[in-house]
Amino acid sequence: MSDPQQDGPSLAPNQRICPTRADGLLALIAATIHTSECQKRQREHFHKCPTCVHYNARAITPPAPSNLPGRLPGR
Repeated sequence: MSDPQQDGPSLAPNQRICPTRADGLLALIAATIHTSECQKRQREHFHKCPTCVHYNARAITPPAPSNLPGRLPGR
């Protein structure tokens, strides 16, 4: 017999658990939300977004130092 809390809730493809913490820990208070609500919360700077795996800014990688304008390679 499986424990529903260990397996997690079954979600539709357009749903997420908010927040889904990037460090793997469970949030004390979480909700099932639609992906459009997730994007809305990010635009409105929801306080839990920076720690979430779905945070869009997490996917942006900074440019390598050698690719920055005005810098010589190797310096």
